[in-house]
Amino acid sequence: MNYRSVLASLAIAVTLVFSILGCGGSGSTGGSSGTGGSGFSTVTIVNKDKIADAQFLDHWYGDPIPAFTPVHVNNTTQATRANHTTTRTVPASNETDYLGIPTGLSGTFTINGTDVTVLNSETWGEVINKINSVQGETGVRAEVKDNGGGLFSVDLFQTQYGAYFKILLDDSVGIIQAVGGSANASGVNAVSSVTLQGFAGRTFTGGQNGNDGLTMTDSEGNMIRLTVDGNAVANYVSCIVVN
Repeated sequence: MNYRSVLASLAIAVTLVFSILGCGGSGSTGGSSGTGGSGFSTVTIVNKDKIADAQFLDHWYGDPIPAFTPVHVNNTTQATRANHTTTRTVPASNETDYLGIPTGLSGTFTINGTDVTVLNSETWGEVINKINSVQGETGVRAEVKDNGGGLFSVDLFQTQYGAYFKILLDDSVGIIQAVGGSANASGVNAVSSVTLQGFAGRTFTGGQNGNDGLTMTDSEGNMIRLTVDGNAVANYVSCIVVN
């Protein structure tokens, strides 16, 4: 058999393996992460819209990993971002009206250690813009919250997922809070039960060692990073293959 025939046979074999594993289907695109060697396996990510990245050692808790071993990722906890809806509500006919209303308040509040100073002539839209202008320092963005009943307030969101990335608000004056004081909020880390076919399953948890909540690791240092679309309580069967 010449080398062209060999290559063709290998291509057919790989295609059949992925078909059997059930990794294809609508929305699935091929991709790989990791180069193998240096104690790590070569990893093929088939469903890139759900799994952003993955890294596995060349063994699974002491046992060698056979070629083309499918990985089952069963997400049991969805990662979230910290969110705090501030308590100072303002009556307005709609969002645009609210954004144009002067606060009538002066003072400084702090988000994750960064000061935001407000003048009584500034509108709620300007307050939101000021918070967003320091997003690079705080990791927190602001938007309008429609609380229903014609009442609006400022909503704060962390830009990163997970428990490590918090919102620490100190508003002793009571500008965006109805009563002066502090408020804290944390996100939630993703958790998955991960099984390599033929081996016992293990728990992967996001947010370890300063990682965001979508980047999950186990006690051995194996890693799976979910995409935002993949961040759901769901079972992604055989969408990673360890070679």
